[in-house]
Amino acid sequence: MISDYAQYLPLLTGVLYLGAFVLWLPWLLGRGGAAGLPLRSLAWALLISAFVLHSGILLFIGCTEGRCPVGSAMELLQFVAWSLMSTYFIVAALFRSTLPAFFTSALAGLLCLVSSGAGDLPYRESLSSTVTAHAGLSLFAYGAFALIALTSLMYLVQHFGIRRRRWTNIFRALPSLRELELVNLRLLQVGLFVYVLALLVGAWWYLGGQGSVSGLKFLFATLVLVAYALVLFFRMAGKLFGRRLALAGILLFILALLALYPVQHSGMGPVKAAPAEEVAR
Repeated sequence: MISDYAQYLPLLTGVLYLGAFVLWLPWLLGRGGAAGLPLRSLAWALLISAFVLHSGILLFIGCTEGRCPVGSAMELLQFVAWSLMSTYFIVAALFRSTLPAFFTSALAGLLCLVSSGAGDLPYRESLSSTVTAHAGLSLFAYGAFALIALTSLMYLVQHFGIRRRRWTNIFRALPSLRELELVNLRLLQVGLFVYVLALLVGAWWYLGGQGSVSGLKFLFATLVLVAYALVLFFRMAGKLFGRRLALAGILLFILALLALYPVQHSGMGPVKAAPAEEVAR
């Protein structure tokens, strides 16, 4: 685990992420005035600083302890928050507005703050490179799922405001409903592809006789896979779109987050050696 001093870094990261979002709010609400540009520049500086610090924390754990940083509840949420920000930076070109960066920052900040108070899960000292790849790919897919939930929330806010003719200052900064729906589709495709890849890596590890997988982990991982696959299927079939698709994106991410604990708690364990008496036979 990280040192006593370093355990406060996730809290600092969360504060920086949320600080970037708060500094962006005056411009979003149309009250930035002459200070709007300096505040937005400072917001970008905080956002980038938070991401660099965040990356440094995970890199520090990986280098000093020689493992993927997924050994505790804190590390899991930290990795999901980092994957969320990383996924945004990768797909940022899909957005015509920079505003989603700060909504993403707000969600990442909340995850970091929650992680700073999260309890530890059973910690496994060593993980094979295959299990590490499985865990990393799975949590990167979670980053895409988190971004889907965020863009879905932006969709619902804009949809509600248009119907009620409210929050016009926000609409000028948000991507259009059509753009948000298209981004959701692309993120769903990418997230599901990476998640399937992660499960294939885990299946290869298991079928190769390198370890065991509990029934609970298999059940929840399958539920997440089937749920997102069904949403993608109905979206491609033209049966699920608009407000219902946005609601599905938020609810599925909540399901995926709830599945993280039993999946990590049950985990993937090494194959147990046969008792000495059986070997002698």
